[in-house]
Amino acid sequence: MTAKTYPITGIQTPVPLRQEVNVWVKENPEQVELFKLAFTEFQKMSYEDKLSYFRVAGIHGLPKEPWDEPKRSKNGYYCEHGTTLFPTWHRPYMLLFEQRIHEIMIDLINSGKQPSSDGNPDTDREYLLGLANSWRLPYWDWGVKNPKVPEIFKSEPLNTFKTPRPMSDYGITLSPYSNAKATSRRPDNTHDQAFINGVQNNDKVDAAFHDHPEVTDKVYRLLSQDYCSDYNSFATMSRGSATDATGTSKTKDVKTDWESLESVHGMAHGLIGGSGHMGQVPVAAFDPIFWFHHCYIDRLFAIWQSLNPDEWFATDDNDSKKPLTPFHEDKRGTLFDSDKVEDWTKYRYTYPELQKWLPKYVVDGKFSEEEYIKDIRRQVDQLYKVTESEELPVPWHGEGRQARFNHDYVVNVEYERFALGGHPFTVLILINGKVVGQIYNFTAPPSETGCTNCEDQERARIISVGQVAITTPLLLALHSDISSLHAFEPDAVGSWLKAEGHLTWKVVKLDGQVVQPHEIPSLRVWVVNAERSQVHESQPFVFRNHQVLFEATGVIRGHIIA
Repeated sequence: MTAKTYPITGIQTPVPLRQEVNVWVKENPEQVELFKLAFTEFQKMSYEDKLSYFRVAGIHGLPKEPWDEPKRSKNGYYCEHGTTLFPTWHRPYMLLFEQRIHEIMIDLINSGKQPSSDGNPDTDREYLLGLANSWRLPYWDWGVKNPKVPEIFKSEPLNTFKTPRPMSDYGITLSPYSNAKATSRRPDNTHDQAFINGVQNNDKVDAAFHDHPEVTDKVYRLLSQDYCSDYNSFATMSRGSATDATGTSKTKDVKTDWESLESVHGMAHGLIGGSGHMGQVPVAAFDPIFWFHHCYIDRLFAIWQSLNPDEWFATDDNDSKKPLTPFHEDKRGTLFDSDKVEDWTKYRYTYPELQKWLPKYVVDGKFSEEEYIKDIRRQVDQLYKVTESEELPVPWHGEGRQARFNHDYVVNVEYERFALGGHPFTVLILINGKVVGQIYNFTAPPSETGCTNCEDQERARIISVGQVAITTPLLLALHSDISSLHAFEPDAVGSWLKAEGHLTWKVVKLDGQVVQPHEIPSLRVWVVNAERSQVHESQPFVFRNHQVLFEATGVIRGHIIA
C-alpha cells in the first residue's frame, strides 16, 4: 500500500490576520503562552518523525533526507533559491510550519497538558480551542526604521534550537555547523566552545540593522509603483546565464529591475545570522527566528501581488506549473504548484494591510480595487517611506532644493552567483570610504550540500543582480562643507563619483576575508540615475526614466583589496 502524504491545507478556520510579532505579543499574552508550549513540544519530537521540528526545518537544506516522498527527489535538498519559484515555494513551507504548530496546540489542549485557568476544564477547553484556531504565524517586520530583535526571540524556546549531540550526528555535514549543538546568531567565533553551545548576539543583530538603514528604503522601493516591471524580476535575483565570454551583461536591462524580493530577503539573512545559522542556506531554518522572518517575506510577496494584481509568471514559460517539491495538498501525493498558492487567503490567513472586506473599500455598493490599492500604498508609505527630514536631517532651504530631491541615484551590481564555489559573500558599496549599502549572496557550496538546483546554476554560470541606493549619502555629501560635490545634476554627480576614492566597493566572505578582484571577475558595477517624483509630499514616490550614468568597473579602480 502506498503511504499517504501529509496534506498541507492551512488552518481551516475563519481568516484571521498574521500579525506583526510585537503587536501579537502585546495583544495576545495567553495565545503566546500556548504557542510557546506547542513550539517546545515541536522541538522535542523525535528526529525520525517527518513532522518534527528537526525534519521540517531540514527541508530548507540539510540533512539530505527525503521529506514526505517515497524517493529522494532533488537529492533530498529542496532549495528553490535563485529561481522564480523562490516566493511561491516558501508559501506552503510557512503553511506547513503554521499547521504543525496548530496541530500540536490542539493535541496539548485535548490531552489536558495545557493548564486550566479557571478550574472548569470544559469552559477552559473551549476558550483554549478558540485561541488555537485564531492563531496564525506572526511576522517580524525588520523593514521598519531602526528595528530591534523582539524580546520573544531572546528567551526559550525562540532564542535557539538545541540538539542532544553535535549536528553532524543528524546529517548536518556543513562545517562548522556540523560541530554545533545549538543555533547561533552573529557569533564572534565559529570555532570555539561558545559556538558549539550556541551564541545569540541579538545586540549585534540590532547593531547590524542600525548600521544598514537602507534596508527600509529597499523594502519601500520593492513595493513602489513599477519598480519591478514583472513578477520574474520581483521574485528572484537571477538574470540568466553567463556561459559565454563576450563581456556583455546577460541582464535584460542594466537600468531597471535590479531590486528583488530574494535580494532583500538575503540581506536580512546576512544581517540576522552573520556567520551563524541564519547566514547559511543549509541550516538557516533551524534558528526559530527563520519562520518569523520568512513570514515577513510572504507578507511582502502578498502586498506586491495586491498592488500588481495582473502580474504573475511569464506566459512564455511553464514555471507556474512546476511542482513545489516536497509539499503536498492532499493525502494522494498531489504536489503544490505556484498557481495553486497564488491566492493566499484560501489557506485562511491574510495580513493587516490586506483586508479586502473592510467597509472603507466599498464604493457605490461594490468593492473598489482602486481604493484598496491606494490604501495599501498609503500604509506602505507610513511604514517604509524615508522622509525628507530623515534623508537629510539638517534643514535645507534655498535655490535648487526641490530639483535636487527629484534626482535619484543607485548602484547596480551583477556577478556570478556561484563565483566562489557557492560560498556566501557580501558586496559592499562605499561612498567616501564609508559603507552605504550591501548585497548579500545567500548561497551554499553545491560540493558540500549536494543541492541539484545549485549544481545546475553553477554549471550554467547563473548571474545574480542587486542594487544599493546612494541618493541619501550623495545628498549628505552635497550638503557637507568639506565635500567637493557642489551640484546634484547627473553630469556633476557622475564626475564626482568617478574621482579617486568617492565610489568604491569590495567583496568579503562570511569570515570577513576580502576577496581579491581576480577571484570574482564576473563582478560588474553600474551607476544609474532616475527621476524621483511625488504629486504631494504625502503621496508615494514614483521612480522613472532610469538612465545609465556610467559603468564603474573599468572606469574606477574601485575594488578595495585590503
